[in-house]
Amino acid sequence: MTNLKSGLSGCEIELLNDETLRKHSSGEEYNERLLSQIKKQSLFSHFVLQNIDAPRIYQVNDGNIISFDMEYVSGFSFDEYFSHASMDDVENVLKSLYGYFDFLIENSRMYHKDISKSMILGKLYSINVQRKDFLIYLVSKVVDNELKVPYSFCHGDLTFANIIFHPKRLYFIDFLDSFIDSYLVDFAKLKQDLYYFWNLKIQGIDNLRIYQTYKYIWDSLENRYSEHLNTIEFKLIDVLNLLRIGPYLTNEDHRSILNTLLEQTELYEDLSCAYGWKV
Repeated sequence: MTNLKSGLSGCEIELLNDETLRKHSSGEEYNERLLSQIKKQSLFSHFVLQNIDAPRIYQVNDGNIISFDMEYVSGFSFDEYFSHASMDDVENVLKSLYGYFDFLIENSRMYHKDISKSMILGKLYSINVQRKDFLIYLVSKVVDNELKVPYSFCHGDLTFANIIFHPKRLYFIDFLDSFIDSYLVDFAKLKQDLYYFWNLKIQGIDNLRIYQTYKYIWDSLENRYSEHLNTIEFKLIDVLNLLRIGPYLTNEDHRSILNTLLEQTELYEDLSCAYGWKV
């Protein structure tokens, strides 16, 4: 039995044998969240998507600490894959992501505007935002706009670190419950990687090929889905996605990187222009 990793949530993953992984809840207080993640992964496995799948769940193990057993899928991590990926490989990744988001958008509907505002405001107030003027500005954006947030399935943590890459297939792993269920959350998670380069920067990956590939993928997504990404709803979720990382950070260098990325968000730039701040 081999321990593979423990993420920000503290959940541990063990390799039971050549075919099976077991994921453990980090504690009793996390059981409910893990169960919701299990349901999300199970639901996703019933979708019929071209070139995208998720590890099959074999069983859920009850007890004081919940765990579940799932299929072990071998493949490449994001840095391994994009270090040697051909242009055809990159296009296959893009094609797969197009299929995923097209499916979510086609099967989405809208949250009621009051529910949208309530969920976004609730998340804003739950995060310790050091720049109170920025928080006030974000709250005003929520209050002053009639938000139309699409309701859909979402992975919840769709970073490239949570994808196993094969030449012609992607496996989504580590599904996460989200404060709001919307494909905009998945777009924000991808932007975290592909535009802000968060994982590359905190891991010290200095590979020009990967940076260029990420930029190409994000530019392609942004062009195809501009009507969904050039909205106040997405801009708010984009900022919220970065803000929620802060409480988990203990490394001062990582905090500094995060602050720099926050200053690159469109809403921060709007506020800085209004007040003449130097960014």
